[in-house]
Amino acid sequence: MVTRFPGRLIRPVLLRRLILAVVCIALLGSCKTAPSSNGTEPENTLFTLLPADKTHVDFSNTLTEGLNTNVLMYEYFYNG
Repeated sequence: MVTRFPGRLIRPVLLRRLILAVVCIALLGSCKTAPSSNGTEPENTLFTLLPADKTHVDFSNTLTEGLNTNVLMYEYFYNG
């Protein structure tokens, strides 16, 4: 089987290699660098972490599991 390409005939093996190369280049090009490990926040952040005494939000989501209240019986148990 031969695939028609503008102006040329490309064999299936070469077409597969071409597709594989394009996918590899796309995957490598989409990688981002890891954040710095020095603990500083990036400059262009949308949100910042605020302490509880400044936001006045003091919340603790404590869950007690029982015979009928567990993740196997209720799949949204940990979701809230």
